[in-house]
Amino acid sequence: MNLQKLQKVQNDKFYFEIALKQAQKDLQRKFSKLPKDDVKRQKSIEIEKIKYFTRIITSNLNIIIESFPRERDLNEFYRELIDNNIGITKMKRELAKVKVAMKFIGGMHSKAIMNIRLAKEKGRIAKEKGAFLGRVGSIMRNIRKDLEELEKIRKELKELPTIKTEIRTVCIAGYPNVGKSTLLKKLTSANPEVNIYPFTTKNLMMGYVGKELQVIDTPGTFRNKEEMNKIEKQAYLAIKHLAEIIIFVIDFTESCGYEIELQKEMLENVKRDFKDKKIVIYASKSDMMEEEQAKKYSEEGIFLDSKKLKDFLLQK
Repeated sequence: MNLQKLQKVQNDKFYFEIALKQAQKDLQRKFSKLPKDDVKRQKSIEIEKIKYFTRIITSNLNIIIESFPRERDLNEFYRELIDNNIGITKMKRELAKVKVAMKFIGGMHSKAIMNIRLAKEKGRIAKEKGAFLGRVGSIMRNIRKDLEELEKIRKELKELPTIKTEIRTVCIAGYPNVGKSTLLKKLTSANPEVNIYPFTTKNLMMGYVGKELQVIDTPGTFRNKEEMNKIEKQAYLAIKHLAEIIIFVIDFTESCGYEIELQKEMLENVKRDFKDKKIVIYASKSDMMEEEQAKKYSEEGIFLDSKKLKDFLLQK
């Protein structure tokens, strides 16, 4: 799902004024073809203006509603992700208020047209049109805060990762600096930023092996959910809902700054939290190992070669 293309939600005045200007502009060329009689001509003009105005403003409000993701269309990953970060109920509540406003404007549009048709003089026609625009303006002011809130939600949605949920997914886990980003680069076409500082992954990093496999570099230490930051929660949900295989990266050289026992403890946490997932272990920095040590790990089924790991993933 790509949430980066959500259209900006403007303020109430913008939608009102753009509808008013567009209705006037689109009808200019039609005025000369309308009946010559003053009252009839004025009725026709104002009715057409109201129709155009209503069509434009409700269409723009409907674009807002349709552009936001619907709960029924969300898969488990995005449903929980959006609910955790924003709140699906909150988003639906704000959109519902815009929908109600559209309905009210539609009802006023019908009543205004009927009143204009019953009018017998130009002054009354102008008064009915003015009353209609005044009521629509009032309705739009009533949803001003809701439009502002939807724009905030849109910005928050844009910050969420764009992940393909329809293809096989592999997630890479492990402590900071153990070589996760380097492995991602070796397995895929991704070119992540790699450095030696802890907790450098500020977002989920992704790469692809052709069109059939998505690999996600997940940050965090899988501590208690209450202690996780926003990116760690995203990583947890990606593994929970999308991962077919978890690659757990261990730096047996301990050059990452974390002792083996601490890394193994995290591995046990991953196994505990994701019992239904297949977990494979990859030993990073194997070029720094003694030959006997490398042989021992290889015999235990731990991957030391990223090419062999990639072949394994593609065979699954």
